[in-house]
Amino acid sequence: MPRGTAYKNPVHVRFSDEEFKELDAIAIREGRSKSSMVHIIYMSAVQNFR
Repeated sequence: MPRGTAYKNPVHVRFSDEEFKELDAIAIREGRSKSSMVHIIYMSAVQNFR
């Protein structure tokens, strides 16, 4: 997780098997944990809603 990220606010996300495999592949490719990758993807996507 990026520095300054609050560990006290976890959010559980459900993925289909295919989505989970894709997330895992992306995280491995980027050298990150799945949790960190989900956070990065979320932060990127939320820009579209601001």
